[in-house]
Amino acid sequence: MTTLNSPIARAIAELETEAANLQARLVSVQEAIGVLRKLFHLPATPMAAAGGASDIDDRILAALAEQPQSPATLAANVGVDRHILRTHIVDLERAGKVVSSGATHDRRIALAAPAAKEALRR
Repeated sequence: MTTLNSPIARAIAELETEAANLQARLVSVQEAIGVLRKLFHLPATPMAAAGGASDIDDRILAALAEQPQSPATLAANVGVDRHILRTHIVDLERAGKVVSSGATHDRRIALAAPAAKEALRR
């Protein structure tokens, strides 16, 4: 039986901490890449340009499968900056997967009809 003070338990705790730090760093790097892509008017991801999906796109679609959301709420639920979210939303709108409606102060983002039907099948 391994105790919390054993070398193995300490090594596992250190690795878990490192994994959390790497995940936080990855989010920062993805946000920086998104800002550069927006600045230079590039697709949100190379995969998006080729018609594929990214991890962020998948998280957006999963969050919208629950209900339409405001951009601020969606960004918080997905865990990205609103500027990054906007870039991905534009690509998803072009692909016909999501729709935006409403004025700036009451904008809502929702799954487009075909994407909504696909979410119901899952």
